[in-house]
Amino acid sequence: LLYRELGAPLLAGSVVVVADLEGQVHFLSRQGGATQLRLPTDGTPPVGAPVLSGTTVLVATRGGGIFAFRP
Repeated sequence: LLYRELGAPLLAGSVVVVADLEGQVHFLSRQGGATQLRLPTDGTPPVGAPVLSGTTVLVATRGGGIFAFRP
């Protein structure tokens, strides 16, 4: 994740969720840091930190997108 300009992280259960400058959302193991999942958004950077709503992770982007993920 070096040089990916990561945004603010979110701790959600057993994962850490963080979005990068290219709009990729990374789900990392909270215990060892291993990548568990990587999902795209609209290709623009995140606006603020991801937010947890129940079991859903919400990510807003500069392109105006709001994306919902369930890890």
